[in-house]
Order: sequence, then C-alpha cells, then structure tokens
Amino acid sequence: MQKFDVVKGFPSKPWPSINRLCESCSFAKSTHWPFKCESRDIVKAPGDVIVIDLVGPFPISVQQHLYGLVIQDHYSSLVSFIPLRSKGNATKAVLGWLRSFNVLSGHQVKRFMSDNDGEFTSDTFEDGLLHLGITHEKAILYENHHNGKVERVNQTLSEASREIMLEKNFDLGLWPWAFRHVACVFQ
Repeated sequence: MQKFDVVKGFPSKPWPSINRLCESCSFAKSTHWPFKCESRDIVKAPGDVIVIDLVGPFPISVQQHLYGLVIQDHYSSLVSFIPLRSKGNATKAVLGWLRSFNVLSGHQVKRFMSDNDGEFTSDTFEDGLLHLGITHEKAILYENHHNGKVERVNQTLSEASREIMLEKNFDLGLWPWAFRHVACVFQ
C-alpha cells in the first residue's frame, strides 16, 4: 500500500539505518543448529570424498533389480548408478566400484561417506574399506543434510527418471535403464 502512495505520512523506508543481517534473528528463525562435517572440507582431487546412498525399493525390473546405489565423487561430481537385486548385494557392488575408480581414475579414494544403513556398517564392508585404505565417515542418524549432496542427486535422478519413463511410456520394469541414463546425462 505504501508503494502505491495509498498510505500518507509514512517514509518510504521506515528504518533506513537497518541494512545489516541480525545474527540473533537468523538463529531464531533456523530450524536446525549449524553443523560442521569433516567431508565439507575443500576437496583437492578426485577420490578425496566419495558419498553413497541406497535408493528403493522400486518395482521389480526386468532383470529382477529392486534397489539402486547412487555414488558421487565430491570433487568431479561424477555420478554412478548401480542397480541391485537386494540390499545384500551392496557391499560387493560398492567395493567393486571403489576398486574400479582407483584404477580408472588413477586417484586413490581417501574418504567414503554413507548413512548408517546396515549394508554400510557390516564387518565385511568395514574390512573391505580398511583393506583399500579408505576412511569411512557415517552420517548421523535421521540427519539427511549430513549426506546432503547425494540426497539431492537421488532426488534429481528419481524425478528425471520418472519424467523420462512417463514421457516415453516405458514399462516400470525398465527403471534401472532410466536411472543409468539420467546419471550419465547428469555429468
């Protein structure tokens, strides 16, 4: 109303001296306390920080896949998607991907970040990471923002895959191919 001169007598900027951020106001409006996570440090090379998340279950694919692994390198933003028949296949798939990454990129994976799913906390998995010389960081339970980068990638992959499948009228059993396609295009 002030903009259209409907209200007379008020200055156009009632508090012209207030042009700074109020730290107390910012904290009062926030819903979470600020956090520091080691993986937020600046990465300097491929493999410095690799993040992973498990997505699914989805409808059974034509090759009997129910789940998928989304893997992302923080430095290069390389995204990989690996379809899985069961959650139990995650350990073998991740360790295989990490070995391949080390060989193909010429860079050693240093830190690996995941949530606290059982697939990523088993003794077999931890031993495999130890054998590869990789430090494992686990996100805090129920705090998705600790693994936020890969969570955002999950959302993008899911939305784009769903859009492709609807647009082209694909059978739901082809979801792994849609996810792989989007992961390649996402680069």
